[in-house]
Amino acid sequence: MTSNNPPISFQTGAISVRLLSLWLAVCVILFTFGCGKSEPEEPESNSDSQVTTTSQADGVVSPDIGAGTEIVVKLLDAGAQPRKALRYKFQAGQSETMVMVMNTSMAMEMGDQKRPETKIPTTQMTMTLESKEVSPQGHLRYEFKMDKADVLDDPGANPMMVNAMKQSMNSLVGMSGWATVTPRGFTTDAEIKMPDGIDPVTEQAMDSTKQSMTQMSAPLPAEPVGKGARWQVSMPLETNGMKIVQTATYELLEVQGDKVKFDVEITQSAESQEMNMPGTPPGTKISLESLTTSGKGTVELQMTDLVPTSNVNMTTTNVVSANNQKIKTTMKIGTKFYPGN
Repeated sequence: MTSNNPPISFQTGAISVRLLSLWLAVCVILFTFGCGKSEPEEPESNSDSQVTTTSQADGVVSPDIGAGTEIVVKLLDAGAQPRKALRYKFQAGQSETMVMVMNTSMAMEMGDQKRPETKIPTTQMTMTLESKEVSPQGHLRYEFKMDKADVLDDPGANPMMVNAMKQSMNSLVGMSGWATVTPRGFTTDAEIKMPDGIDPVTEQAMDSTKQSMTQMSAPLPAEPVGKGARWQVSMPLETNGMKIVQTATYELLEVQGDKVKFDVEITQSAESQEMNMPGTPPGTKISLESLTTSGKGTVELQMTDLVPTSNVNMTTTNVVSANNQKIKTTMKIGTKFYPGN
């Protein structure tokens, strides 16, 4: 490899930081899905099943989100009778623990060099979530804090990678923040406070995650829905210098009392663009040529609780060019969320 090509260690480090950002963004998606209660039934529309409507973010636009970042919710199918409008009915004073586990593997191609799929050590984080206050309009302000972040002992894991990841993960302990969510699940504002002494690369990545938190959520449709209902949420995202378009399609599988179960399918894509990723060596120019992501999973929740139980698997492939060298990376990411003790 010539000196003009970015070293493999740079790529691995940059991707690891992006993983941390993505992981926290996914946390926000699933937590937002799991922290509400449904309202009593509301009058239904005359439509029997097939519906195509578009709704916006409850008329709320956060100054942190900015122009051109509209979240669009489209109801595809209202589902079976009986139907009711799903709304989060937040309560202040709730405190719960959420455990999050991420399994990742990565394959990489750099010119003629091909690295086979490599398993990245499993990470596990534990957060405390507290519902602080609810506005007269039903908007929740919740706070979170990272209590524990660890790299699990996987057989055959690369010791150097494990040590590097442990240092990054340990630096996240004590991270805290807050966010505001509307009754339909739109995140209108968010803030992250990093612990003292965190390395600049991780801090820059977390600054990007703050914007992702305001943009990523799991909004509910405005219309009454029943079992089998399907709706689509489209939104633009920006993280670590990449502008991405994401579409998530939800299906209401089960409603039994306070227990609700959803299927979710996620796609992401991005056009060619210049990138400004944390950890980039000075003088290195990086361009994203393509990015595609697909994923699916399930989310189960007791609508009286804050923390969902979920299992989501995603595969993302991106091609970047750096100093006239094309680099193709394929990552498989599995995330699990569940209530802690």
